[in-house]
Amino acid sequence: MNTKWRWESFSFYDRSGIVRRLEAMAAQGWMLEDITPVVWKYRRCPPRRLRFAVTYYPKATIYDPAPSQEQEFFYELCAHDGWELAASSGEMQIFCNDYPAPTPIETDPALEVETIHKLAWRRLLLPWGLLLIVSLCAVIKTGFSFWNAPLDILASGGSLTAFCAGLLCLPLSAAELWRYLNWESQARQAAQRGVFLETKSRWRLQAFVLLALLACLISWMLTSPPSEWYLVLGVLLAVLLAAVLRVFMKWRGVDAEMSQGAVYSVLMGTVWLVVTFSPLLPLERQTGVWEWEQNAPLSTVEMMGHEEGPRFFCQGQKSVLMERFRYTEPAFYGEYYSFSVKELSYTVNIPRFAPLYEFGRIVLLWEWGDGVRKHSESMDPGPWGAKEAYQCFDLYEREYVQYHYLLFYDQVLVELDLRREVTPEQMAVVAACFQDLDLEQKALFGKTFGEEAER
Repeated sequence: MNTKWRWESFSFYDRSGIVRRLEAMAAQGWMLEDITPVVWKYRRCPPRRLRFAVTYYPKATIYDPAPSQEQEFFYELCAHDGWELAASSGEMQIFCNDYPAPTPIETDPALEVETIHKLAWRRLLLPWGLLLIVSLCAVIKTGFSFWNAPLDILASGGSLTAFCAGLLCLPLSAAELWRYLNWESQARQAAQRGVFLETKSRWRLQAFVLLALLACLISWMLTSPPSEWYLVLGVLLAVLLAAVLRVFMKWRGVDAEMSQGAVYSVLMGTVWLVVTFSPLLPLERQTGVWEWEQNAPLSTVEMMGHEEGPRFFCQGQKSVLMERFRYTEPAFYGEYYSFSVKELSYTVNIPRFAPLYEFGRIVLLWEWGDGVRKHSESMDPGPWGAKEAYQCFDLYEREYVQYHYLLFYDQVLVELDLRREVTPEQMAVVAACFQDLDLEQKALFGKTFGEEAER
């Protein structure tokens, strides 16, 4: 194999880290050949002791089809001292030299620091600043949602992924901004003494965050129906098309401004198409809400002996931490359904780990035991076949009798809401449905949920 591709996570101004990496690769027999936005390309060569230098040309962009006349003249000047262009990416140019002690390309530290700072606004400060703001908003929003509905967040793969991504990117973006601003301040002071301040690489932190983000994304994809991947795949497709178009137009020698405009148009147009045509998808692919006939684990057919097949609405959520399924059966009056009246409604919470079972139990009791609006009373769990059972009351709704129940089984937490008073026979039906669930029976909820999603 004569070609190697490596992901290099250096900041654009990390001249010292880039030089050290390239010198080490050349000593191992790998010479830099090309730089792409994602990976760097190396070609095999005889192991050599080379010297590298990184310079910056603010007028260059990644859309330029060829070097400008100023750059060509600069390359000729560098070649007189033995510096050959190895690769370039936008404003950054990397040269190599086989002299043991070559003449430096840059000799004015103050001018070089000023050039880097001009580029930093669009190459570092703006993107990392935006990422910092977005990450902070994601963490705050998910935190408030968790405070109001913790079980919903634990069962939402998308919310957990957004929260974890925010927690990972928040310190990374803050560290990158602080590191650059701190280096820039010290570099200006060192430049007054005629010294260029070396940079310190932190590529390991970026690599760790990237791997953690990939793990979060994979865990979300494994626990979410394929329909929820639509927007993510659409954005990835837009980025891929824009990257392919940029390479093609650069190869064809298209002007930089025209190439940049075409790439941005394709990128934004593809994203617009993805967002615009998403309402044309089936309902379940938009909201996660499904409607089906006679397919719920527990219905009024078993509970109340109705002969009419129930019409259920179900909303389900899955994550690596918890599964949560809500079933609602509207009241049926002989010829029509009254969707404003719930004949039977229940929520099944299935924690994936034992500590989350206890956490879910505490949350449900806390929600129905604040003593201000809601109140719960313990009842005999035997007829329900449960470990614990509670009847819950909304103190603001005393004008009519309520039949809300919390039922805690060995593996599931059930919230049950009935329109009529429950009988011992109905308690036995509920017990048969939720008592002693094994893994296959627990998977029934997710299996039914998934089958309806594909319908």
